[in-house]
Amino acid sequence: MSKHTFLLSEGYWKASGTFRDEQGVEYPVSGETIIKHLDARWVNKGVMRVLSERSVNFTNEYEIEPLASDSKETHWISHNPALGHLHGTFRIMDNELVSEYQSAQNNYRGNERFTYQNDDEYTVEGVLYKGKKKVSSWSVVMQRQRAATSNTHH
Repeated sequence: MSKHTFLLSEGYWKASGTFRDEQGVEYPVSGETIIKHLDARWVNKGVMRVLSERSVNFTNEYEIEPLASDSKETHWISHNPALGHLHGTFRIMDNELVSEYQSAQNNYRGNERFTYQNDDEYTVEGVLYKGKKKVSSWSVVMQRQRAATSNTHH
């Protein structure tokens, strides 16, 4: 089993890849994420920029219950400006971290799979649904940056 470095360690990660809208049209995407471990909670703060004729930024800040040393699952909450309040879980499944979530009103739901490639790289596949309709999906490569600076905005 991999020793996960994303989420389970503090860090700054950059992402690049592809975003697909509800019609399946693909757009390049870039972003970054900062993971901080505070005493009572972990924070995952990030932005994903869809690079299109009308560029869109998706921001999110997760508050995560610290993972107990003997546990493979933890819970999180966040407020997403586009989707509202979300709640979900992170589960460790061998070489993957799996996040499943839904909105407080239960109209949005989705998941992301963070697949360990090495200590400094993960591939991420995600999908978002509104009811039974697929709204979007994405495929990115996340690479850990050794510098602790970032331009991630809230």
